[in-house]
Amino acid sequence: MATLAQLAMNPMVLRQQAQTQHADNQRALQMLLNHPMQLLSQTPVVCGVGSGHVTVHNVATGLAFNHADELLIGATANPIAYPNRVTVSTLGSPTRASSGPNAGNRLLATQRFGIGVGAQLWITDQQTGCTALALDWGGGQYSMFHLLPYQDAEFNFMVRAMFATSTTARAEWKNSGLRKEATQVVTASQNGGAPPVRYIMLQSMHNISAQRRMQTIGVQRNGGWEFYRQIQTGVIGNLAVHAAEMAPWRPWSEYFYHDL
Repeated sequence: MATLAQLAMNPMVLRQQAQTQHADNQRALQMLLNHPMQLLSQTPVVCGVGSGHVTVHNVATGLAFNHADELLIGATANPIAYPNRVTVSTLGSPTRASSGPNAGNRLLATQRFGIGVGAQLWITDQQTGCTALALDWGGGQYSMFHLLPYQDAEFNFMVRAMFATSTTARAEWKNSGLRKEATQVVTASQNGGAPPVRYIMLQSMHNISAQRRMQTIGVQRNGGWEFYRQIQTGVIGNLAVHAAEMAPWRPWSEYFYHDL
């Protein structure tokens, strides 16, 4: 009688496993594209893009389940680690660094992409205190960028002392600074001074202070981009999902933003 180890190495068993994994990945992709709220409420999603400031259109981004039943999309779902992955056309907005060699590009203009570019998903890295801003410029033109917060050590002594007294005050201080920087990016991105029509701001400092992870993802549906926010508490299966609504752009007033 064959042992379990021998069965595991059997070419037929391996082929069946590969086919099953590929089919599971394909079903997850179709569910995400057609029923995003349902998929995101059941499955933790982890997107990987990396550091930079240029949003890139990739026609063959990887998507695969890992051993923890998380759905990986982007750089983490690479073909070597996940040979049975499926691919999908995406726009990937990297994280704009607060230090290091890429920090000088932090406030440069963001790119615009039309609905007709062919991307099905818009991904960015998981937010760990970061701010993501999605913009609708009108005429089917959209942008998204992602700002990493500054480390505590980059603030002066008085501010750091205030951080030590209150996680809420720390989150509010950093969120406020990120909103100001986001406005600078939007201003740099305007054509002829024309502001965007609508926006979604998603901030995560309060979430990270409460040990929660936050993933923002866009799905092209109904003739435009729909953005969703998935909050993961670290407890398997404990997910909160929100469909983020675009708000009219009002440059004279404070942003309406999400950070729950």
